This record gives sequence, C-alpha cells and structure tokens, in this order.
Amino acid sequence: MSHELRTPLDAILGFTELLTDKRYGEMNERQSRYVSSSCCTLRSTPSACNSVE
Repeated sequence: MSHELRTPLDAILGFTELLTDKRYGEMNERQSRYVSSSCCTLRSTPSACNSVE
C-alpha cells in the first residue's frame, strides 16, 4: 500500500485505539459502537488495499 494511504490510515487507527482504550474518558454506548466499528474497518483496510495493487 502506498505511503499516501498508509500514513493517514495509521493515524486515524491510532486515534480510534486511544478512544477505545478510554484514555480520554468514557464513551456512551452509541459512541463506543461507532469507534469499535471504525477500528475494525481500519484494521482490515490495509489488506484490502494491498490486494488491489
């Protein structure tokens, strides 16, 4: 995967993991679902992009 995609995706994944770890406080149920979903999607995105190259 190219650097232009990998760097922003890694940054977004890092921030979602910080939110998941509750380092910035508690989230309500809805926020937690959205962050969890985003985290799962971001973890699978690099392999999907690699298969396109």
